Amino acid sequence: MPRIAADSENIRAAHTLGPTPRPWPQSLNCSSVGGLTGDKGISGYAASKHGVIGVTRTAALEYAAKGIRVDALCPGTIDTAIARSVVEGDEKRV
Repeated sequence: MPRIAADSENIRAAHTLGPTPRPWPQSLNCSSVGGLTGDKGISGYAASKHGVIGVTRTAALEYAAKGIRVDALCPGTIDTAIARSVVEGDEKRV
């Protein structure tokens, strides 16, 4: 499965430009790198994001014959107070 690297500048540019017309139907689901890798202190989060990836893969297989593309966007960690507390090992603060 190909992975796409994105940063805030690319996301901001895509948002500013607006949607691009596509000649095919598609679905884009939001998951996370945490759903691909997992990590200490985020078991519930990783499980929910892994579920999104599973549904995305299954839907992609089911709808491919109809020409419908199904993808998952998996951004990395965003610098927030909650993310910092998990990275620093203070899961109880979350």
